[in-house]
Formats: sequence, structure tokens, C-alpha cells
Amino acid sequence: MAQSPRETKAASHVLQTVWGYKDLRNALTKDGWNKGHFQPTVTATPKSAKNGKPGYDDTTLPLMEKNQDGYSTIEQRDKDCKYKAGDSEDPTEHEPVKAAERPPPCSGVAYSLTSHGSFHHNNMAALFKSRHRWKRTSCKYDYDLVVIGGGSGGLACSKEAAQLGQRVAVLDYVEPSAQGTRWGLGGTCVNVGCIPKKLMHRAALLGTAVHEARKYGWRIPDPVSHDWATMAEAVQNHVRSLNWGHRVQLQDKKVKYLNVKGSLVDEHTVRGMTKSGKESFVTTKNIVIATGGRPKYPTHIPGAMEHGITSDDIFWLKEAPGKTLVVGASYVALECAGFLTGVGQDATVMVRSIALRGFDQQMAGLVTDYMQAYGTRFAWGCVPQRVDKLPSGALQVTWANGQTGGEETDTFDSVLWAVVASSEPRRDSVRLVVRTTQPAGACIPEPRHRA
Repeated sequence: MAQSPRETKAASHVLQTVWGYKDLRNALTKDGWNKGHFQPTVTATPKSAKNGKPGYDDTTLPLMEKNQDGYSTIEQRDKDCKYKAGDSEDPTEHEPVKAAERPPPCSGVAYSLTSHGSFHHNNMAALFKSRHRWKRTSCKYDYDLVVIGGGSGGLACSKEAAQLGQRVAVLDYVEPSAQGTRWGLGGTCVNVGCIPKKLMHRAALLGTAVHEARKYGWRIPDPVSHDWATMAEAVQNHVRSLNWGHRVQLQDKKVKYLNVKGSLVDEHTVRGMTKSGKESFVTTKNIVIATGGRPKYPTHIPGAMEHGITSDDIFWLKEAPGKTLVVGASYVALECAGFLTGVGQDATVMVRSIALRGFDQQMAGLVTDYMQAYGTRFAWGCVPQRVDKLPSGALQVTWANGQTGGEETDTFDSVLWAVVASSEPRRDSVRLVVRTTQPAGACIPEPRHRA
């Protein structure tokens, strides 16, 4: 049955909507396709009439008289051709490419579906599988940018890059602490730093306010006590909500989040390792290392790692730490000792020389004086020698007193090490080495033969 001009125009409009006829034709002509295969008008196969009006089935629209693969209709092509394409239009929604499946690098630019599917120049039928948008992308790498580390720096970098139109993935994996503590996306600040610390300081300030309230007429029955488990649950639940919020933000910005431990294979390939040991690879044009730092144990002190904790653990304890020795006088040490005292725990700070090294010492003196006035004890000029666990479960700490020249011991329920924090990139985790031929502190990928 012959088509009317109106029917032909409608069919042509449908097809141009589906595959952007003019732009697609021009692009494919440059890649060697015969321009004669693309006709300015097409015909459609009418389907059953509805309400007396003819209809059109765009799944049976003839693409052309005869295309290069010998198919005259989409229906025939769908029946014979095997073409794998995803439903998502998000180009970042694909999983890391396994080593065996990774395509060889290709040069130049290709037109690809914004989905899981791939474009193959020799399969004309694959172009018309579904109504995907077309995007001009480089086929050489999986991503434009891969960020190793999901802390404050890594998240900010990845979201900003995505807003500028880059294809971005974030690899984040938390190595458990020596005591087995682990946490979610967001890095130190969200999970074991600023956020939980401020919440626990808030709990301590509320306790101080309760005691002072009596002077202003508030009738508060004695005794006033603090329950660590209740506070810890509230703090940890808030942190988990932030973990989820960061994941949602990455999804909204079209950034792919991969919970794998990233390491460098070469300058454009990153290996990802899951908790279960499953390995995957992603290729990328650029790599940003934002792994941050972790507290260090003084491994030369016997029993320090076996029996001690760090700031990676204190905020995730289910039970109160009890009588606690805080070793070190950094701001981390003083902050932890401060809120421990504020919520009713017995806290002692062991200082080798001065508090808050690198800070204004007049201000440092005011801080330590204030803390001592509120109940925090300080052991000045002391250096720990060893930590032993007694049959009762208590920890016996032996230290050298520089003021008396003698050796002293005492027992504690917990020992918190806050002596050194590494601020350098975790080269051991991403397989980086420092070469002396590079500028001071410069990191470069470790050669393959050292894998």
C-alpha cells in the first residue's frame, strides 16, 4: 500500500528523533560508510489502525533499501544480530573492566552509546538498537579521572571534575586498624576525626552545663552520670548517615564509587582489590592520589600495637575506655583527653617535652592549664618503655621519668597512642616509591617488575 506524503513525513520525523539522522550520517561517512546508504526520506510499515486512523510501528521501520550488512528492517536485524547494550544512559554506570575483557587502546574519537554498550564500526545494525543519546567520547580509557581515596580531598576533587564534564570514578577502601576498626566513605574527618570529636566534645559540654545549671535555679537530682554506650551509638549513627550522604552526592554528580583498594599498574591503569580478594582494573587518562594519613604506632615500644588504640578506634568503642593514658601532646592527644575528662573518664596525658609543638607556646600553656583545672592529669617529661597486659585485663605501662631519672609504672584500662600521624600519601597502599632523582618527596608509580 502506497504511503501518503503525511505518512512519509511522520515516519521520517520518528527516525530522525531516534538516531539524529544528519549528524550520524555525516559522522559515519567520515569513517568509511557509503553515503548512498542514507536516504533523505524513509518509508514506514503501517501497523493495525486504531480508531480508524493508521498507526506506525517504529520497531519495523525500514532503515534503508538495503544496508551494508544486508538487513532491510530493524526487526530482521534484531533477529540475526547479537548486540549487547545496557539500559542506562549514564556513562559512569559500568563496572571495572576485568583484565581479560579490557579492550585494546584505540586512537581518535568514536561515537558511542551513553550506556554499557559499545560501538562497533563494522556492525551498522548496532547503531539503531535503542533510543540512546549519542555522546562524543574518547574510547581509549574507561574514565577521564580516577581518584584513589574517598576522603575530604578525594570527594571534593571528584565532584568538581564531574561538574566540568569529566567521567570520574572514586576508589575508596578502609584498611582496618590494628584493633580491627573500619568505617565508611568520607575519610578521616567524617569517620574518625573532626565530626565524631566535635560530637563527643558537645557531650562533654552538656555535662558541664548540667553541673553549672544548679547555680541558676535548675533542680537536677544527684548523682548525674554519663552513659558512654548511648553517646557512642548516637555519634556512630550520625557518622553513618554522613557516609550515606556522600554516596548519594557521588551518584547525583554521576561519579562512580568503587569500594575497592586501588593500586597503580602503570600511569593509566589502576588495579582494584575487594575485601574478598577479587581483582579488577580500570583505565583512566588522569589519576589523583588522595589517600590521606593514618595514625602510627611507636612499634619500637613492646606491647604498643598489641594492647594500644589510636584515634582510629576511640570513636568506635562500644564501651567506655575507663582509666586512659593518652601518650603524646599533639592537638589530637589533647582533644581526646579533653572530652574523655568531660564525660567522666579518668584521663592522663604523657608528655615527652612540650605540648602542642609548632603552636604558640603561650597559648599552649593556657590550654594545658585549663585542662588541668578541669581534671585532666599530665605526666611531664616522661617516655613510655613498654606495655604489658596483666591477668586481670588491665594494662601495666612502664615509663622513664626524665625529671627524676627513675622508672615508674601504673595500670590503665586503655592506652591511646597520639604521638605521630602520617600526612604523606600512603605509598605502601598505592605502590608508589620515591626516587632521589625526583624533586624532594616526589612520588612516582612503582615499576611493573617490582609488583
